[in-house]
Amino acid sequence: FGSMRGCTMAGYAYAQGQGVVANPAYAASYYHRACEGGEAIACSNLGLAYAGGVGVAEDMMRANALFTKACDKGAVAGCANLGASYSLGRGVARDQVAAAALFLKACEADNMHACYNLGVLYRDGLGVRQDHARAAELFDRACAAGDAGACGNLGFLTDDGRGVRPDRDRALSLFDKACGLGDAESCFTLGRAYQTGNGRDRDVVRATELLERSLALDPGMISAGEAVKALEQARQTGATSSERP
Repeated sequence: FGSMRGCTMAGYAYAQGQGVVANPAYAASYYHRACEGGEAIACSNLGLAYAGGVGVAEDMMRANALFTKACDKGAVAGCANLGASYSLGRGVARDQVAAAALFLKACEADNMHACYNLGVLYRDGLGVRQDHARAAELFDRACAAGDAGACGNLGFLTDDGRGVRPDRDRALSLFDKACGLGDAESCFTLGRAYQTGNGRDRDVVRATELLERSLALDPGMISAGEAVKALEQARQTGATSSERP
């Protein structure tokens, strides 16, 4: 490859196994070369490799230095990743104010996951003044772009009437979208709606499918214990129903 952009593309190909056998170490090597050559997004991608220990030894301090370099050079993914480090306290002292500023910068440049993360901070009042309406606005924007967590969180705000008008039917529609995108908690919540008839006609088959999906997506989710119990009940109800003449 004769350009740094080409090195970045090669790194991505090896990282994803696109057209070549996946090789994280090769991916990191190409990203390193491209980053040294001034390719900002390669710096962010290399930072992710160090953050996860993928193809290189895990090193959060190195990852954050690369995220900073990427962000300073205009790669908003680097800003979003650095914001996550500050929010979680990974390799740096936890600083929600700094995280909010970085998420805002990336969100304004259309990084939808940064919009989602900023929405979480507004929802919880972390680093910013709590503002459920602002959180709902940010979740709505990210959800429209296909962010599963944003759709699920907007669903919970809508169900509770926090920052938006309460609307059970819209909330369940948002949970349905979020579940389809892979959000386990949304699958669980929608499954319970079908199981109990709260906002949806009772449907034990659909409930069972959704509860199974929620646990398959994330066995360690917050509602895992409730999901296991609900699934057992749904299966028992289904078995009893199928035995009736």
